[in-house]
Amino acid sequence: MTLRAGVAYEISPVDDPTKRFTSIPDNDRVCLSAGGCVQLTHNMSADFGYTHVFIENGAFERVGPASANVYAGYVESQVDIFSVSLKAKLGGERPLEHMK
Repeated sequence: MTLRAGVAYEISPVDDPTKRFTSIPDNDRVCLSAGGCVQLTHNMSADFGYTHVFIENGAFERVGPASANVYAGYVESQVDIFSVSLKAKLGGERPLEHMK
């Protein structure tokens, strides 16, 4: 079994409330990840992982088409990512115990 963990910090390219959309509330973020790998057989393993993304809260401000309407608000968001995969090796050399 192999265990993994990681931390990441990302600075958002969205640096102004007038550039932020409610559909994409991008802002600076911190990611915490953990996962691992389990060897099931000689040629098969399973990987699993989890990441939680803490996104900094931020304001948005959009000007409507008439330039008189200003839409402003506050955005809070976070993300959870789960992953699972199965890996199989096909072909290749046989283990030594089978070559007798």
